[in-house]
Amino acid sequence: MAEEHGGEEGLLEDAKTDKDAADERKALQDYLALIQQEVDTDSKLKTEHGALMAKVAAKYGQLTEDEIKTLVVDDKWIDTLAAAVQGELDRVSQALTGRIRELAERYASPLPQITGEVAALASRMDEHLKKMGVSWNNARLQTDQRGNDPGGMERCNSHFDMLHEEWRSDHVQTYR
Repeated sequence: MAEEHGGEEGLLEDAKTDKDAADERKALQDYLALIQQEVDTDSKLKTEHGALMAKVAAKYGQLTEDEIKTLVVDDKWIDTLAAAVQGELDRVSQALTGRIRELAERYASPLPQITGEVAALASRMDEHLKKMGVSWNNARLQTDQRGNDPGGMERCNSHFDMLHEEWRSDHVQTYR
């Protein structure tokens, strides 16, 4: 570069003699020094890394089985294993807590209280059905004395049976 632009009328000759370019020249020289320092540091780093790898390889051959176990298990895996075990304990604890809450909600009301509530609701329903002209007889709907709409009552009875079975499966199984 110096040969190409360094002649009498070259750019480098102008930069060397120009008073205004002194700051630029100083910045460029500082930058060039930093680039050279980086190259030297990279070279030194590669040399040191190679020496370190040679020392590691030499030491590796001298390690005993107990030292290897200590390095691998204690220094490398123990934290990972401890975290995994703690995570599993937390998961089981949360599952048990959820199940206990579920059981507490399920058994919050004792069976005699629920049976009393069902009897009271059945009595109210019986009153409503009587007002509609229908009677409750052994958990089956019957037509009134005039025999009105027997087909409709049969559909109602089958729907009632289905709802009754759903209720039983939801509530009676809960208390067994």
